[in-house]
Amino acid sequence: MATNKPRFSVSFSDESFQKIENYREKSSLNTRSKAVAQLVELALNEIENAPPPDIGEGKLVDMYRAMNAEGKEKLLDCADDMVRSGKYKKGRESRLDTKEA
Repeated sequence: MATNKPRFSVSFSDESFQKIENYREKSSLNTRSKAVAQLVELALNEIENAPPPDIGEGKLVDMYRAMNAEGKEKLLDCADDMVRSGKYKKGRESRLDTKEA
């Protein structure tokens, strides 16, 4: 079927190709082109709707990636403790805010 839509060719690794095939089958799509087009649209929408990057978040990710398995586990445990305590959750006034007031 002829189309006036822009077209281009793209190559995938065997692993990515299989994931596309799996998605096509699960989604009951007739063609790989439709599957790839849907996957690209989903990814683009996710990127457009993602919150803006936080400088601290990026720094934390970089530090996490530089750690060995034991360090990663300790960091996650520490973060879990901080969140569970409630003291550092969003929406809670920090001590600095109350001291300045």
